[in-house]
Amino acid sequence: MTPRPGLDLDTILQATTKMADTQGLDEVTLASLAKKVNIRPPSLYNHIDGLPALRKKLAVYGYEQLHKVLIRATVGRSKDNAQFVH
Repeated sequence: MTPRPGLDLDTILQATTKMADTQGLDEVTLASLAKKVNIRPPSLYNHIDGLPALRKKLAVYGYEQLHKVLIRATVGRSKDNAQFVH
């Protein structure tokens, strides 16, 4: 089975992040995520290998997002000028 056009891992991770932020990570299930991205739960397996794999990818995604923010806040600055700017 091929992945749905327009739906990719990044879109899934963004939706998962929003769900975890608003409802808590424990409330994120494959069924609730599938509903959020408007697909059937088995279709998620075209993108991820289950809930444990989704949580690992979500952790990596979070670190990547943090890294991007930290780079923007510090590149070209030094000492006290390298402050967090969101």
